[in-house]
Amino acid sequence: MKRRVWILVFIAILAFGAVSAVSYMKVKDPFLGAWESTDVDGSHQYLWVLYNVEGAYLGIYYDDGASACGVLCEQGPPAVGVSVGHRVEGLGLSTDGFSAYCLKDAGPEWLPVPAEPSEQAAYTYDPDTDELFYVVKSPCHEGEDVEVRWNRIGLGKMKQLLK
Repeated sequence: MKRRVWILVFIAILAFGAVSAVSYMKVKDPFLGAWESTDVDGSHQYLWVLYNVEGAYLGIYYDDGASACGVLCEQGPPAVGVSVGHRVEGLGLSTDGFSAYCLKDAGPEWLPVPAEPSEQAAYTYDPDTDELFYVVKSPCHEGEDVEVRWNRIGLGKMKQLLK
């Protein structure tokens, strides 16, 4: 349990730094910042997107009830993850790599994720709604595609979530 608390503290520190850094950047980038969404299983997801000078994006991810950590299509224990990605043509952001862990009572457990970038999330920015979205195959309904939309959240809400 102590390890779980320290992991959450570490993520909170990273996230707070990420949000603070993004808020002071002079260059406007539609992907940078803090985002929230409702996952296919009904859990809440949070994503903090940073950018480095080498052209790579860093995403810090938290899901408060990841079905991938429990029974598919039902909320499980929380999960945390870190991803790297790059801009693609137009208003796209591709995930090049993702590492995630389930935060189970017995301690963190590595969560296998797709190795092929084509199987990972590719985010698109919608300037009309200021949202990110991606389309995935539904893990709960074979053959169905599901669109997951991410809403931008401000620094105030982020601070509230980290308390």
